[in-house]
Amino acid sequence: MKNDSSSRRRRILIVLAFASLSFLLVYFRGVVTDIEGQVLGVQRDFLEAIENRDWGDVEERIAPAYADRWELDAQGVGKVVTWLRRQFLFLEIIPGDSPRMVVSHSELGRDRVARVMLRQVLRIEGRGGPYCDQIMARANAVAGPFDFHWERKGRWPQAWQLVQIDHPSLNVSAQEIANVLDWEESY
Repeated sequence: MKNDSSSRRRRILIVLAFASLSFLLVYFRGVVTDIEGQVLGVQRDFLEAIENRDWGDVEERIAPAYADRWELDAQGVGKVVTWLRRQFLFLEIIPGDSPRMVVSHSELGRDRVARVMLRQVLRIEGRGGPYCDQIMARANAVAGPFDFHWERKGRWPQAWQLVQIDHPSLNVSAQEIANVLDWEESY
C-alpha cells in the first residue's frame, strides 16, 4: 500500500512537471514571436528613457548602424536627443492611439533578424529652457506619425535597436543639426 501511494505521487509530480514545462514553452514561444508586442514595449521603454534622462538606456537602444536623412549616425542622434531633452526641466512624450506597424523583413531562421517600421503620432508636453516652447511647437505641429525603424538581431525579445527615426514633414535644416552637434555644455 505504501508503495502504491508513493508511485501515485510520483506520477502526479511527473504530470505536473510536464504540464508546467509545456505551459512555459508555449508562453516563451508566444513572447519570442510576438513582434508587435515586443516593438511596442521597446518603443515605450525608449521614450520613457528619454523622459527620465536615462542616457545609458537611450544609447543602448540606438543601433551602431543608425542612419537617417540628416546623415546622423548613432553618436550624432544620441547627441541630438540629449540636447533636445536637456532643453526641458519636465518632459512628457505622449504616444497617440493606434500605432501602425509594418514588418519589412522577418527572418526567423538562424539570425532571428526582424525589421519593423512603427508609425506613431507623438505629442510633446513640458516646461523648461528657452528652446522648450520652440521644440514643442515644431514637433506638435507636424501632421501624422513619426516613423521609428527598429531592427532585432538575436533571439531575445529585448534585442531591438533603433536604426532610423523620420517624419516626412519635419523640416529641420542641416544647419540646425550642425549647431546641435557643435553644442557644448557650459555648466
